[in-house]
Amino acid sequence: MTDYRNDVKFQAKVTSTRTMIGQLADYRVDDAFAVKARSHGAHNLTGHEATLVPLAVLFSQYDKTLLTTIKNNTDLDHDMGVRGSSEARDRSVWNPIKNAMTNFKAVHGADIIAEDKNGNPLTVNDVSRTYLSVNYLGGQTTGGAGDTVFKRTLKLLGHVYY
Repeated sequence: MTDYRNDVKFQAKVTSTRTMIGQLADYRVDDAFAVKARSHGAHNLTGHEATLVPLAVLFSQYDKTLLTTIKNNTDLDHDMGVRGSSEARDRSVWNPIKNAMTNFKAVHGADIIAEDKNGNPLTVNDVSRTYLSVNYLGGQTTGGAGDTVFKRTLKLLGHVYY
């Protein structure tokens, strides 16, 4: 088990990812604007942003080739939040992510990546169970807000860093 809250390089990556999202939001990149809005309370989803951004950062380090695939098959100017978005549902992009979650969680499931609002540590497994759907090996059988935040963050990471 690794406690990434104490890993200076990991925390710098999370901070720079949030800065990148903020800058892209300022440039009116819709996916970045949506993630940033959640950090400010939009749709009462601050917990999603607070925990899924670190999860996406750790996942991006786990298999960089998947981020390149996301970059090559998505458009930064396309809003994944538009109802019926073909990009958000493109199986060739997202099924490899879903498939990789099995090994990712086997390797990193017990690693601490965030804290809840009371300062209690949250592991990859905790974050997945709380915020991701069963499609991404999470615990949510309905909804998709967590999946959307996770996918948008991975997309933004892919376009900027890979």
